[in-house]
Amino acid sequence: MPSPGLRGPSLRNIVASVADSEAALKLDPQNFYARHNCAQAAYLMGFDQFAVGEFTKAIALNPRSARSYLGRGWAYSNLCQMNNMASDFTQAVRLDPSLAREVASPQQIAQHRIECSRPPPPPQAPHNCPHASIFAFSLNARFLLENEWKARHPGCPL
Repeated sequence: MPSPGLRGPSLRNIVASVADSEAALKLDPQNFYARHNCAQAAYLMGFDQFAVGEFTKAIALNPRSARSYLGRGWAYSNLCQMNNMASDFTQAVRLDPSLAREVASPQQIAQHRIECSRPPPPPQAPHNCPHASIFAFSLNARFLLENEWKARHPGCPL
């Protein structure tokens, strides 16, 4: 799910992207574009910890990818890892100054720090469970995603 107020691609398109990216990675595990796209899909689906790992792998394959730093920065933001977020945003803009308008402003960062300092909301009741779409990912990825899902939504089925 995209952040509130933002429009994102449909879930059907994200699932298709994951299938294509994972097929490409089976053929060429060093395929930067497939790795980056898999990370972006995980981020769009709300699997921020997994997205951080995939963006990190993409950056290892192409350290000059400003968009990978940008994506990892936003995933860090969702995880309330503000120092990592700021570092990645700085690197993204250093590599591609045109991304300056896509990173969080100092005011947004200050507001997010306040939000992250608040205690987490109580767990959702099982009848209010959001839908998980981890089955778009490979079996290896599903194990990590399942753990992330259970931590964020205790008591909710997948």
